[in-house]
Amino acid sequence: MRRLVWTLLLPLLSGAAPPPELVMPGSQPAEVVAEYETGQPALVPLLHSNDGDQACSFCHVDYETDATAIHPTWSGGMMAHASRDPLMWAALAVAEQDFAGIGDTCIRCHVTKGWLEGRSTPSDGSALQAADADGVTCHLCHRLTDPDDSERSAIGVQAAPFVAAGPVCASGDANAGVACSAVTGAPCAGGAASCVRESFYGNAMVSLFQDASTPFGVTRLGPYADAQAASFHATQQSSFQRDAALCGTCHDVSNPVTGDLAPAHGRITGPLPAGAFDGVPFGDVAEKAAVRNPPYAYGVEQRTYSEWVASGFGRSLVSQFESLPAELRREGGAPRLVRDAAAPHGGDYADGTPRGFTCQSCHMRPANALGCVFASGRSDLPVHDLTGANTWAPLAILWLDDAALHGASRLRLGGGLGAAQRTATHAAIGRARAMLASAASLELLAPSDVLANTVRVVNLTGHKLFTGYPEGRRMWLRVRWYGAGDALLREDGAYGPLAVADDFDGDPQTDDAANTLLDPASPHTRVWQVESGISKGWAVRLVEELGADPATPLAYDRATGAVAATLADAAAAPAGGAATPSFHLAWNDVVLHDDRIPPWGMEWAEARKRNALPVPQTAFLPPGQSPGPGATYLHYDDVALAPPGGARRAEIELLYQTTSWEYVQFLWKSNQKGNAFLANVGDDLLAAWRATGQSEPVVMATATVPEPGAGGVASAALAGLVALARRRGRRASGRRRT
Repeated sequence: MRRLVWTLLLPLLSGAAPPPELVMPGSQPAEVVAEYETGQPALVPLLHSNDGDQACSFCHVDYETDATAIHPTWSGGMMAHASRDPLMWAALAVAEQDFAGIGDTCIRCHVTKGWLEGRSTPSDGSALQAADADGVTCHLCHRLTDPDDSERSAIGVQAAPFVAAGPVCASGDANAGVACSAVTGAPCAGGAASCVRESFYGNAMVSLFQDASTPFGVTRLGPYADAQAASFHATQQSSFQRDAALCGTCHDVSNPVTGDLAPAHGRITGPLPAGAFDGVPFGDVAEKAAVRNPPYAYGVEQRTYSEWVASGFGRSLVSQFESLPAELRREGGAPRLVRDAAAPHGGDYADGTPRGFTCQSCHMRPANALGCVFASGRSDLPVHDLTGANTWAPLAILWLDDAALHGASRLRLGGGLGAAQRTATHAAIGRARAMLASAASLELLAPSDVLANTVRVVNLTGHKLFTGYPEGRRMWLRVRWYGAGDALLREDGAYGPLAVADDFDGDPQTDDAANTLLDPASPHTRVWQVESGISKGWAVRLVEELGADPATPLAYDRATGAVAATLADAAAAPAGGAATPSFHLAWNDVVLHDDRIPPWGMEWAEARKRNALPVPQTAFLPPGQSPGPGATYLHYDDVALAPPGGARRAEIELLYQTTSWEYVQFLWKSNQKGNAFLANVGDDLLAAWRATGQSEPVVMATATVPEPGAGGVASAALAGLVALARRRGRRASGRRRT
C-alpha cells in the first residue's frame, strides 16, 4: 500500500514545488515560497526574462584581446555552457525516471536563472526558456552572499526554515559536521560546547543579494572598493567574491534523496544519527537531511570544495609558495602558475589583502587586464575563464549546435551559438588541456636507467586528482614497452577500439566499435577512478516502498550490451555484502571505491567530517600511520613498473578521460524514452560522443625509461635491488599496481 501511495502521488508534483526530499536551503523560487508559506520576499530576477548574459558583453570586453577579457573568456567555458551540456541532460533523463522531481536539483545548478525564476517545474526542464541558457551567469555570482550573513553589508534573501546555515557538531567531534541542537548540543560528543553555527555551502544553495526591485537596479557585488562602474550599474565591495566558499556554493554536490531515505544516508562515515534526518517519504521538510545538515554530511557525489578545505592549500598563502614541498614548486605546475600570476604584488592582491591558494587564484588567475572598456586597467584582474578539465563537452556542444550539419541545433537548450561564442569555446578547450598539463607530474624514484622503476604520480592541484563529477571519468597510466629493434613488446593501459554488439548506425551488417580502455582489469594497468553502487537495504526500500521497477538495469556489459545487473539483483544481494555497482546517480548510496590521489596536506579528520575520504580510507596514508586524528594523506601515488622480458625502454603517459564509453553506453541504453522532452537526449549524447573523437584521452604528463642521455639500461641485478629497496620503503595499501 505504501508503494502504491508513493507511486500515485508523484504525478501530482508537476507544476508544483518538488518533493520535500529535494527542497534545500537558500533563496527560494516562488513555488517553494508559496508551498511552505515562508514569508521570503519575491526574488528579483537575475535579468529581465528576455535577456541573457549577452547584455554584459557590451562593456566587459577588451577590444585589444579576448585572452583576458571578462565576457569572452567566460562565454566559452563550461560555466556558461552548463545549461547546454548534453551529458547533463542525458543524466537528468535517467535520474527523472528513477525519482520523479530530482531534475530540479540538476536545473538548480546548471540553469540557475530558470530555477530562480520558477521554471524548474516540471523538473524535466521543458518549461525553461531560451534566455535561461547561459548556465552559471554573471548575475548569479555577482549577487551571491555568504549564507550565514556574516558580512552585514551584503545579506542575502532567505527565510526559515530554508536558511543555508545552522548548528552542526564542530570539527574534531565524533559526529563532526552533523546537525545538532543549539540547546542541548545533541548528538555532539562534546555537548553544547561542540555545537557551532556553520554556513552550508553546496548544492547551489544560493543566498541572493537584492537591494532593488528590478534586475538592473540590483547592486553588483565584487572584490573592489574602487570599481569604476560609472552610471551603468551600482557596485559594492564584498569579500565573498574572493572567498573559496563562493565556489563551494556549487562545487560540493550531494544527493538529498539518499541523504534522507537511504539506510546509511549516502555517507562514507556511517549513518546520520537520529534527529539529523526525517526518513519518511513526503515527510516534514524542515526535518529533512538536506535542510538540517550541510551538504557535505550526506549523499556523497562531488566534494571538490571539501577536498580543498581539508588540504594544505586551504591553509596556505600564495606568498608562502617557497615553503611548499619541492615537487609542488615545479615549473609548469599549478601552484607555480598561481604564484607567477600573483608575483607583481608579492603573491597578494593589489590592495594588500593576503591571497590564498583558493579556487579563484587557480581557476581565475590574475592578469594585467581591463575589466570594462570604460574603466582603467587593473594589475590583478581575475581572468574569468574558470577553466576546469572538461575537454570533451565543449566539442559535443559545438557539434550538436551545428545547424548546417543537422538542419537545426540538436542542443536541448541554448542552441544557435554565434561565431564569437564558438570561437571562445574552442579557446576554452585549449585552456582545459593546459590546465590538465599543470595538474600532475611524473617522477622516477630509481635511477633513470632502471627499467624496473617506480613512477610517482604527483597531484599538483588543491583537490583530488581528479575531482568533480565522478561518473565516467578516469585517469590511468599507459606504458609502452619496447625491445630490440624498437619492437613494441607490451602496452599496459592500452586504449583503442572495442568491438561491441550495440548497433550505432542502424546497419546490422556492419561491425561497430567503441574506443575504451581495453584491459582495465589487467594487473599491469593502473587506473584511478570512483565506483559507486546501491546497498542491499536501499535497493529493497526502493522496490518495496518507493515504487522502483526491480527490472531496472544498473549496468550493461560494455561489449555485448547485455544487462549486467538489475535493481532486483541489488535487493537480493547477500546481507552484509558489498553494494552492487551502478551508474544511477539518483539511487547510488555507497562509494565502493575511490582511489583518486588526495591533495597535499589533506587531513583525515577534516576529510572524514566532509565525507571526502579515499575509499578505503587506509589508502595514501604514509607508512606507520593509521586513519585517525592527526593523520595526513600523501599527495602522490607510487606505481611499480613491471617490464616484460627483453624490454629496453618504456614510454609512460598519464592519461585523463572526461567521458568513458561505459558511461555513455549506460545513459544511452537507460533512457526509456517515456518523456517526450527528453526522449532523444541519450541518442544525441551517443551521436556527439562518436562524432567528436569519443572523448579522446588527454595526456597530462609523460616520462621515459631510460631517460634520454641516461646511458644503457641497468643490469637485471641492479634493477632487482632497486625494486626490493622500493618495496621495503613503500606503504602497504593493498591496491593494484602495474
